[in-house]
Amino acid sequence: MIRIRHPQGTSTLHLAQVKTLQDLQKSISESCGIPAWDQELRTGYPPRPLSVSTLSPGTLLSHADIALTAGSQLTVSYKPATSSTPNRSAHTIPDTTSSASSSQSAAAAAPIADRSFTAAPSTPLPQAFGNPASAAPPALKPKPPASSARFGGATTPRAESSRAPLSSSAYTGSPTAKKSAKVADGEVHVPLDGQALTLKVVDDDNSCLFNAVSMLVKGTIGAAVCKELRQIVSSVVLSSPDEYPEVILGHDPAVYAAKMLDPKTWGGAVELSILSKHFQTELHAADVASGVVHRFGEGMGFEERAWLLYSGIHYDAIALLPTPDAPLEFGTLRFPVPPVGVEDVVLEAVQDLVSVLKKRHYYTDTSTFALKCNRCQTPLQGQRQATEHAKQTGHTEFVENE
Repeated sequence: MIRIRHPQGTSTLHLAQVKTLQDLQKSISESCGIPAWDQELRTGYPPRPLSVSTLSPGTLLSHADIALTAGSQLTVSYKPATSSTPNRSAHTIPDTTSSASSSQSAAAAAPIADRSFTAAPSTPLPQAFGNPASAAPPALKPKPPASSARFGGATTPRAESSRAPLSSSAYTGSPTAKKSAKVADGEVHVPLDGQALTLKVVDDDNSCLFNAVSMLVKGTIGAAVCKELRQIVSSVVLSSPDEYPEVILGHDPAVYAAKMLDPKTWGGAVELSILSKHFQTELHAADVASGVVHRFGEGMGFEERAWLLYSGIHYDAIALLPTPDAPLEFGTLRFPVPPVGVEDVVLEAVQDLVSVLKKRHYYTDTSTFALKCNRCQTPLQGQRQATEHAKQTGHTEFVENE
């Protein structure tokens, strides 16, 4: 596939569908309304102009003067106006922007700040959330979409595991679980189609799930977008009591919705499910410790898929970049959902990335990390004891017991 950035947003094309310069320029025209004769094409990083005016329409995209391959990035704009340029106002440019298929503002070029592992935005509580249903191990040849489990999520394990990116409002504050390794933003990456599938490290600030999702669907992070995503979740919980009842949430929906607006409240499976539907994008979270892929929005007909990394109590984002330190605006943040029977090379690369991070122990063992109840100060160890304590006392706020 190739990713195309144009004045109306972004789009992607499979090379199996476009083979010649004529095919490419026709697809671009259909996407953004710029006719073939008025297209200025740039590729590479930094972008360089493609000299296509001397090429025949039937020139293959693999030709040395074009050299577009899987993973290429193409920037499209109008050619500089000249006295011979026809009137552009006669051409209608379709509005192709949508939450599902168009990029919004790109993140600033400066890399996202590195972090030490001191905050934890995904919760293993309450146990009522359970684990998403297991499906067959992932293969390079994708199977038909798995049936959706609770929250619209399905779990595809690489190895059996009881871990899951569970829900939100049981944990508030900044509990920490010590990791044996720290990873800087852009430090860990694996090759994919001549580019770098890269771990984009998100700060430990109790909103890492929201920042990671926003980075992938909006191209930006920060308090404002996290607030926006929290409001989306809160509104859906309140408006869909049958889909998100107390037995699922672990709280009365009104209480849960109010807590989700608190910047200190973590997000988990409920939030991934809601945001997947809202942005009409599959959200897949790869678990470092187990190799499990938690899938939200699969089988709902969404055209794009975004990848997160789940390390037990934290979420980061995964992006395909020309180089590991390249700005997000030059990268691929969402990928076309491959048709059944087409090799899922992104999944394979994600699994390679997870393997590298597991060897570096970039995860938290939620069965052994030390906690204490923030209300009665009872010391606890791991998810199981915290869950039992919550059931017995109704206390649901926990912090690290250092």
